[in-house]
Amino acid sequence: MILDGAFGTMAQRMPLTVADFTVDGIEAHGCYEALCLTRPDIVKDIHLRYLRAGADIITTNSFCANAIDLAASGLAHRAADIALAAARIARSAADEYALEARRKCIVAGSIGPTGHPLSSPAPGAPGIAAMRQAFTTQTEALMRGGADLILIETVYDLLNAETALEAVSKVDSGIPVIISATVSTPTGCLHSGHDIEAVCSMAKKARAVAVCLNCGTNPAMMLPLMRTLARNAPCTVGYYPSAGLPDANGLYADTPRQWAEKMRPILEEGLADIVGGCCGTTPAHIRALASMVRNARPRKSDKNE
Repeated sequence: MILDGAFGTMAQRMPLTVADFTVDGIEAHGCYEALCLTRPDIVKDIHLRYLRAGADIITTNSFCANAIDLAASGLAHRAADIALAAARIARSAADEYALEARRKCIVAGSIGPTGHPLSSPAPGAPGIAAMRQAFTTQTEALMRGGADLILIETVYDLLNAETALEAVSKVDSGIPVIISATVSTPTGCLHSGHDIEAVCSMAKKARAVAVCLNCGTNPAMMLPLMRTLARNAPCTVGYYPSAGLPDANGLYADTPRQWAEKMRPILEEGLADIVGGCCGTTPAHIRALASMVRNARPRKSDKNE
């Protein structure tokens, strides 16, 4: 299956104004989650572009739609409203495209890690209780808005992820969950020091339907880690990397063709069941990947999944 690409990358290309980032008289410039309330038309258009490029799964524009992250923009009080709107917009896009293309599309409710690692908290940072409450509110809103599953993504600290999993289970222990971790070095360790095997153990305990790697370095450097993930995962495996590394201006260099070609070894070795894009990717990247996936072989596993 194919996951969509980056939302922020697409939103940054839109002719947005100060008004588009203003909620309740608060200017939250750069908070793209705010667009769920002010410009649902743009959010839906981005979802539809990814679906028409070949995505089977679209992620809600709710990565930072929790009270902890939104506090930096002054919008913590609208966290539930933003997450709810994000899910409803994605659901509307998926349902519209399902009728258009006559194929099912999945809405993944995106939950980011927040910028506060619980394993090494800074003075005055939110604790586990506050983070659990933020994730609980976010999950409730995403599910009410029509998300088919919850995607706990860009996991860099297992304690944050475990807290999110507790929140999801509290809301609905039966909803499917995908866990996606990010590593910043070829050693394969998260910011919290945990390795790929630890991520797989957490996925097994949580009965996740899939475990993935996202963002991080380029596919060539991640190939050994994907082999480790595919070998140890107790469930479906996914991979959605960024379009290279950002330059000084925050731009990603990999063209759609270059990026898709870097994914070829992952596909040829059958290391993933779900592939898609992260930072810097666009519908053009997903389209290039989709054309390549048509001839790719599925991942093989001896495990009961």
